Amino acid sequence: MRIYSPTTRHKRQRRGTIIAFFLVIVGLLVTGLITSVAVSSVTGTQTASLTLKRDRAFYAAESGVQHAIWKVRYNSWAADNFPAFSGTAGGASYDVSVFENNGLGTVILKSVGKIANPAAPISVTVYATLSGCGYPMPTVAFGDGFSSSGTTRVAGNMMGLKDVKQTGGGKFSVGGNVYAGKTITGISVDPGYVYYQNSNFPLDENGKAEFLPNVKDIARSLKNTPGAFKLGTNVKASGFKLDFTQSPSKILYYEGSEIEDWDDPPVVGDGTLVIFASTSFKKARTFSGHKVNLVIDGDLHAKSGGQFFLQGSLYVSGSIKSQSSFTMQGVIVCGKDISVSGSADISQYPPPDFDPRIQALSGEEVTLGAFTGPIF
Repeated sequence: MRIYSPTTRHKRQRRGTIIAFFLVIVGLLVTGLITSVAVSSVTGTQTASLTLKRDRAFYAAESGVQHAIWKVRYNSWAADNFPAFSGTAGGASYDVSVFENNGLGTVILKSVGKIANPAAPISVTVYATLSGCGYPMPTVAFGDGFSSSGTTRVAGNMMGLKDVKQTGGGKFSVGGNVYAGKTITGISVDPGYVYYQNSNFPLDENGKAEFLPNVKDIARSLKNTPGAFKLGTNVKASGFKLDFTQSPSKILYYEGSEIEDWDDPPVVGDGTLVIFASTSFKKARTFSGHKVNLVIDGDLHAKSGGQFFLQGSLYVSGSIKSQSSFTMQGVIVCGKDISVSGSADISQYPPPDFDPRIQALSGEEVTLGAFTGPIF
């Protein structure tokens, strides 16, 4: 018979308690380690997923910048005044808008790439500076100044090398940006638009302002177009009948003495009239209902008491003086100064194909710089 003493029994009980406690500790540690590994695995997966989505959003934003460059070079984005646009790339979307615009060929783009995720939407914004990307086609372009002493309304941008001013009691309002080589006084621009004084305009290879094409060159080019029809010379303006069906190219041209007090010439069809002489109008209401571009190598004078209406574009190498009710739906190019003492309502329609600015403003030499995005 083995006899246990109390001392031996207590030692064995303590040893069993220690083993049980140790097993509990080991179990807790193992459970914690497994939990930690599981959480770390889930967190790592989520982090990798978020990083991938962030990268996709960034690449989408970058694609928006590249899309903007394409639109400048091959579309009419600059001429249309840089409207915002959207697109998709790699399962993400992008929204592009102009963050800052000096109006003369340099814009800062804001492109936002997005991943549609209701639980955790992801958005990445990048900025890019485009230089040499053209500028919006001006509704009115002039080589000297523009002065109004009547009531003048221009819907669209204005660009001129000298002053723009309101000198009388009427109102001069513009639904667009105004750029002047000198001062701007007495005019108002609609909300969302601004005016720039003392503008430095981009120059072409001949040192001339890009926004102002040479009307003399345009007139000569149109005259030499195959199918252009020559009107009689040294005949009174009242004898003109503008029948554009006589010309396969829809171009009529006149070379002769100065045309004075032209009074509602008969018009048949649509086309372009080129006049190599200064011209004054008593009335020009008969152009209404016809799309006629008027190109004058000389001065234009719309006399008081009449109505001048043209649903087409007006190109004048000299000056334009209007004392009548003057309504234009097109673009105006004037080599010298424009003065309005009656009322004028000028709104932009697409320019004719012969306007050399259509290609010049497309931004063929656009460059990308100062590209900034998120720091990873």
